[in-house]
Amino acid sequence: MMADSSASFNAPANGSEARGDAYRYVWSHGDKVDGLERALLCVHGITRNRHDFSFVANRLAPQFDVHAVDLLGHGDSDSLNGAPYTREIFLAQLQHLMALIGRRKIGFLGSSYGGLMGIRLAAMEDSPIGCLVLNDASAALQGDFFRQTARRISFRPVLPSLQSAEGWMRLVFRNSGPLTDDVFRDLALRGTRRLPQGGYELTYDPQIAGLWIGNQLTETEHWTPWRRIRCPVLVVRGKKSSVLTDEGLEAMRVANPAIDVIEIDGVGHFPHLMSDQQADPVRRWLLEHL
Repeated sequence: MMADSSASFNAPANGSEARGDAYRYVWSHGDKVDGLERALLCVHGITRNRHDFSFVANRLAPQFDVHAVDLLGHGDSDSLNGAPYTREIFLAQLQHLMALIGRRKIGFLGSSYGGLMGIRLAAMEDSPIGCLVLNDASAALQGDFFRQTARRISFRPVLPSLQSAEGWMRLVFRNSGPLTDDVFRDLALRGTRRLPQGGYELTYDPQIAGLWIGNQLTETEHWTPWRRIRCPVLVVRGKKSSVLTDEGLEAMRVANPAIDVIEIDGVGHFPHLMSDQQADPVRRWLLEHL
């Protein structure tokens, strides 16, 4: 069973208007077990939240100290109240949490945008990341993808009922693999909040769209850190993914030939990791490499 904790940290100096402000973030974790050396940090995609990892955390709990975090502007963590979201703020938040976890080496599992954060962190000098799992995260993103993503996430609908919220989750995860009705219901409950005037909204700040426009991202910015990574890397790819394409995966292999790859048939972007079929290969790899 996962419990929740919260912590506050100061935004980094290059955080523009957020500079120096303290923000509170929330993460889930298992009970502390003496002698359990393996720790794993799980980081969600750009409009998602920590609850995406509830299933995989329970599967890993006997062997791993699992931590799943809400990035700022997501889930139960603070939003930036109009200050711009930047990659540096998210990286500072994750470094703060890794220091709290306090292990010499930490496994990192990142879905989509969370995986891009993992690439940056694993490439840093003296990084505590001992192995990296990228869930359909690509270093080979193109400019059109940034623009399309910005348009998509800047629109946050008001959903009139939990039933409609469940329908929205079915749309979000339509390419991620089969899920049960109970899972979709849980995703709707954990991924929305009730509005005072009625209806429900998704638990992310649409201002995060600013990450994907202007000078925040370029088509080549992930290649330099990708080439610097020296820890073991597993890339999990939906075989039909439109984000981590065949060509993108091959380019990542050329730049970092030592990576391991698991491809999931019949799945696009991104594998949900909420079933034994999807989560067990990741668990086995982590047991070997962390």
